[in-house]
Amino acid sequence: MNYKLSALGLAALLSACGGGGSDGSAADNGASVPAGAVTVSGQVIDAPIAGAKVCLQVDGAAARDAASAAICSADTDAQGNYTLAVPRSLGSGVLTLVASKSGGIKLVSTLGTLEQVIAAAGSSGVATAANLPAARVTHFTTADFVLADSNHDGILSSAEREAYVPSVAASLGVAAVIKAVVDFNGQAGGLLGGATTDTLQLAAAAVQNKPLGTTGRTAGEWLQQSGNANIVQAVLTDLAENSGNVFVRYQYTSTVVSQNVPAPEVVFAGGMQASLYCTSPAENESEVIDIALNAQRGTAMVRVQEGGLTGYLPGDFNARTGEVQFRLVEPRSVSLSNAVTTYYSESTGTMRLKLDAQTGALTGTSTDSVTNSWTLNSITKTCTAESSIKAVKL
Repeated sequence: MNYKLSALGLAALLSACGGGGSDGSAADNGASVPAGAVTVSGQVIDAPIAGAKVCLQVDGAAARDAASAAICSADTDAQGNYTLAVPRSLGSGVLTLVASKSGGIKLVSTLGTLEQVIAAAGSSGVATAANLPAARVTHFTTADFVLADSNHDGILSSAEREAYVPSVAASLGVAAVIKAVVDFNGQAGGLLGGATTDTLQLAAAAVQNKPLGTTGRTAGEWLQQSGNANIVQAVLTDLAENSGNVFVRYQYTSTVVSQNVPAPEVVFAGGMQASLYCTSPAENESEVIDIALNAQRGTAMVRVQEGGLTGYLPGDFNARTGEVQFRLVEPRSVSLSNAVTTYYSESTGTMRLKLDAQTGALTGTSTDSVTNSWTLNSITKTCTAESSIKAVKL
């Protein structure tokens, strides 16, 4: 898959392999579980978040036990682990975990219904991230919550939850601004403030394309600043390493089936000759890559290792239909500048694949384009390519 990465900027995707976190089987952090309750044992993590209190909500309201006390955990330990007792007699509705810590950190995760939690706990009476992935409260689960909350009222209804289809393209930016506050405090100046006093409000503002905190910028505008590229790369690493992904090795093959490369434009300016042209954005490829498909998160990830670094290409996976899609956009930027003119380039690539449920093979097509322009006139040159794609499990 190097053709895709090189065409759309391998350097922008490469990040040192990192991450970590537990397997979701959180240790007991001191909470006792009364009879007639199931235990939810999980972790609050971006990097592990210690000192957070995890409380349970039902349809947006605080859940309470038989003594009318709010159902909350003790503070999370150094690894972000918590334990929560959920009464089996709790009423119906959508259960949500809300993890809060001083400094404006507020993360959420939608557990589902009480029946689903009890089923995940099984005969042991304990539900962990291994059998209830939502027990892990993260920047990604928070992004999913605000994206699913289509009417933006801060309460996730059963209908909204059922209708929501996770999209990595939508969730990455939301997760990134949360991570900026939690892990990159030195770069997060102004994100919290004004109408966004905690990371949940920040995430909601990002989804609604509103200015973040006192920055005056939307999430897209804030993340496009060159100084924040490291945050985006850290979120890609989190998505690849800390979201329950299991990478499988594939033999990947792409064959160019059609392409369009227009003739160059040549002009004379300032006594010099200048040419505007483009080259095909794709070529035939055959290599071994790693792919992870995560049905629970609705994500697909490609992992490419090169020169001691690891690059991740995120995409969407619809487990219901078996459809996988990767899309990258390289915004217009200066590619070259000389005494005659300044050149600009922008590119896009979309790969659409279908999973064979029996063999695990992925087949489909890729469409790539690159557009070059300059300051001499309004002429542009766009090169396109169509490729057939196949990835077979090794």
